[in-house]
Amino acid sequence: MPNCKAVIRSGSGVDQIDVEDASQAGLVVVNIPHAHHEAVSDHTIALIFAVGRRIVSQDSSLRQAGWAKSYEKLPLWKLNGKTLGLIGFGLIPRMLVKKLKGFELDIIVHDPFIDPESLAKEGLRAGSLAEVLRESQIVSLHTPLTKATHHLISDEALALMRKDAILINTSREPRR
Repeated sequence: MPNCKAVIRSGSGVDQIDVEDASQAGLVVVNIPHAHHEAVSDHTIALIFAVGRRIVSQDSSLRQAGWAKSYEKLPLWKLNGKTLGLIGFGLIPRMLVKKLKGFELDIIVHDPFIDPESLAKEGLRAGSLAEVLRESQIVSLHTPLTKATHHLISDEALALMRKDAILINTSREPRR
């Protein structure tokens, strides 16, 4: 592509692009971090409800057993009043907080780059990774992919979580 001048990534981060090779080829590498935060925050909410209300298994049960049998198995799960743990507090989780405001959630945030006082002003709590994992009924991952965040949720981290917790991961996978 001799006429190519730039590699533009729609979304946050450029970890999917070999920036060094692109730079050596004289290409500018940029991203558009605000491109998908609305859609990803919507998708996170959809995943929370899909898992919490067991939508996929309930659909399967309804199709196999009919309404009468499926109705007996409907989960009584509700989002209102639960503790939501956010790991990372960039654009997407900030939008998520705005959208979930009416559910009266207790929100605890782990992000080493965010000042706890600024979180408190928004009615949010700051916490360590261990605190977020131990206390939250819903844990949602929103970290950039770095050496520090790669494999952040290990077997040890999962062992800290409540038995009834839901883990939502909308973070990106590593470049292949």
